[in-house]
Amino acid sequence: MKKILGVLTQNFSLYYDLVEALNRKGIPFVSCSFNEAIPSDVGVIITSRQEASKIDFGKVIKAEDFLSVDRSVESALQLVSKEESKELLVGIDPGDTLGVAIFSGSTLLEKIALPFSEKNIAELKEIINNYMPQKTLIKIGNGASYQRNFLVRRLRQPSWSIVLVDETNTSTPGLRREKDKDAALLIALKQGKPIEDYLSSKPTAGELQFIQKKSRVKSKNSITISKNLAERVSSGEISLEEAIKRQERQDKSIFRDSC
Repeated sequence: MKKILGVLTQNFSLYYDLVEALNRKGIPFVSCSFNEAIPSDVGVIITSRQEASKIDFGKVIKAEDFLSVDRSVESALQLVSKEESKELLVGIDPGDTLGVAIFSGSTLLEKIALPFSEKNIAELKEIINNYMPQKTLIKIGNGASYQRNFLVRRLRQPSWSIVLVDETNTSTPGLRREKDKDAALLIALKQGKPIEDYLSSKPTAGELQFIQKKSRVKSKNSITISKNLAERVSSGEISLEEAIKRQERQDKSIFRDSC
């Protein structure tokens, strides 16, 4: 029987924060009561530090022992999935919003959506590392080429394997953020190919023009990055935001020199 998380607290504020985090991450859970037996499919209980001593259960997480509610949830997930697998499987749907699905064995640990940014990619790495897996297999959709390449470069590390997956038939109907999460789940379940098959190819003129257009949109029509910078964005060497900053500095330097 697959185990799920149980939330057991009379602290309304904590309960609200836990439920919000669990729903946001797409994690199945059950609300428990002090007046009833804990269901047999519950593997870990999350509660408050004050109430923990009243709970007679093998695995209990005290939310206040962690820096945030999200971290307490991740620790609980790590406990509940610890015996099933030492390897994490992470599916990522790249784009302006990153859809992410994380599995341990056959158990879906969480589904999240994050705006594409260097800061959020660092946060994603922290989320994965918090599970302390021995091995991690990351499957990234082959669309959104410049975001995809940037992800690959930032997520490469010795104990993580990365493959790229054909995104065909991974789109689902629904709200944007939910579609990104569901696409990530489907990407995680598909076969992948070595990243070198994709990263060795050069960007087309159309792809570079698209990146330049994105720079204008991102800068509210004040900046158009050069072809050279667009090529570096395309390869994943720098982010679009960094390219815009560099182009802005170059433009200001040219303006000063002309005065």
